[in-house]
Amino acid sequence: MTATPTLLTTLQMAQFVTDGVLRFDAVVPDGINRRALDELPDMLATPTTATTLMRPRSGTPLEACFEPDSAVWAMLRVPEVAGAVRSLVGAKPTYDHHFVHFNKADNTDFQHLH
Repeated sequence: MTATPTLLTTLQMAQFVTDGVLRFDAVVPDGINRRALDELPDMLATPTTATTLMRPRSGTPLEACFEPDSAVWAMLRVPEVAGAVRSLVGAKPTYDHHFVHFNKADNTDFQHLH
């Protein structure tokens, strides 16, 4: 996704395995974040909404999933993001799916909401 990805360290990989999450503060430039806020409503809209951006099909190479001028594409090219993706899923990742799952605070039946 980028020419110089910043791969995760062994410690970061171990932390991800242990915690299931990694935090990278202030890695994505503010301009990309602001663009993403503008684009997200269309990305998360129901598939029947006329303004919805096309959702990639499962199995599509990640680099072919988002428009080159989109905020998501720009975010995926940030060296730390590109390196985390490469470290966790390999050099040629494929898209699976994205969906917003809602879970109420008192609901303990959440395992299926990966």
